[in-house]
Amino acid sequence: MQTATSDLKGYQRKYLRALAHRIKPLVLIGQKGLTDLVTAACEDALDRHELIKIKFIEGKGKSDKKLVLEGLQTTTGAHFVGMIGHTVIFFRQNSDPAKQKIALPLRPSNADEDDAV
Repeated sequence: MQTATSDLKGYQRKYLRALAHRIKPLVLIGQKGLTDLVTAACEDALDRHELIKIKFIEGKGKSDKKLVLEGLQTTTGAHFVGMIGHTVIFFRQNSDPAKQKIALPLRPSNADEDDAV
């Protein structure tokens, strides 16, 4: 699924996907799709955790999911990290440096460079 990833580089998305592997979805999106409650829950979760998983619990088509994801990106200012099945990963770094929990790598690690060879 193609969505804007804006400022995140590929190695940063890879790093965030690895971190997200161990977390559970914090927000569930049902048949009503993107509601004010879902948006508020995403805002709260991003403020608290920076990296969140969102799960679609109703069988929505790819085009419906894409509309919801674009809406969430617009309203929350979060970066789309990736999607596996019905689960989506979003990241938004806290604006307060004292509350930042995740430090993004500034350049690829040596392991990433070895993978590219």
